[in-house]
Amino acid sequence: MLKKMLERIKRKNRNYIKTAADNSKTRIRKNLDENIKIFREILGESSDVILRKIKIGGTNAAVLYLEGLADNEVVNDFILKPLLLDVRQTKPSGKLAPKELFLKIKENSVPIGEISEAEDFDKLVSLFLTGVSAVLVDGFPKALMLNTKGWEKRSITDPDIEKVIKGPRDGFTETLRVNTTLVRRRLRDPNLRVINLQIGRRSKTDVAVIYIEDIANPDLVKEVKKRLEKMT
Repeated sequence: MLKKMLERIKRKNRNYIKTAADNSKTRIRKNLDENIKIFREILGESSDVILRKIKIGGTNAAVLYLEGLADNEVVNDFILKPLLLDVRQTKPSGKLAPKELFLKIKENSVPIGEISEAEDFDKLVSLFLTGVSAVLVDGFPKALMLNTKGWEKRSITDPDIEKVIKGPRDGFTETLRVNTTLVRRRLRDPNLRVINLQIGRRSKTDVAVIYIEDIANPDLVKEVKKRLEKMT
């Protein structure tokens, strides 16, 4: 019985890996909603994956960034603010075509030094997992990739208790997001999931469940979250 169960899990994981791989090679579509759906299928609903929908001069758009690996101040001050300012300044009568709007954002709107384009989800996700933010415009089949890399500047030191001779010497800190970012930096896998929970009726302690979706047994992950949520 155990052997059959393991075989079912392996088949499910193989199918999941194939689907994720197919999605990652998919070219970016013109339709924004389709792109968002594919993006979420690849990266899941992790708590640190931020997707902000906005309108730029009457056109739907989305800003995607990875909290912790992307510098929040850079995203807010040099991407979101300029784009939202364009919303107020651009009149509906002067609405730009999707391609024109994309080029306007690239050439005039965002004061970011390093900018590139992605035509498929493989490149988009690969850069995204390094801290690069993405802008998608409805009606145009490319993503604008903006270098917003930045993480906790405080030194992450060698742990006092668990000494190692070889390999990385990074130690976790008392800050949850710094710790999840440390895992993201070491493991740039699109199947890595970070699920934030709050436990404790009085303490309201923030915790994160981290797992690789195509490896972890979904029933066990569900049980872990269930037991954590019961803690008071």
